[in-house]
Amino acid sequence: MGLVTAKEIAKVINADKYGVFGTFTGWVLMKVLKISALNKLYDNNKHMNDVSFLNGLLDDLRIKFEIPEEDFKRLPK
Repeated sequence: MGLVTAKEIAKVINADKYGVFGTFTGWVLMKVLKISALNKLYDNNKHMNDVSFLNGLLDDLRIKFEIPEEDFKRLPK
């Protein structure tokens, strides 16, 4: 299960009183706002802890970065 469901979205926008149509509206909003993609990203990495979770997110999003050695030297000890 992801972070947010279509029913929760429907409840927030007060569309849950319309039953299936309200839930469908929540689902459509999840697709349009890419919340379902965030849920999938979370589901892929939720079993990890701390740094490995963050590294998993960066890997899934294909984000690469380098920190120059000079910047490490400027960090206080």
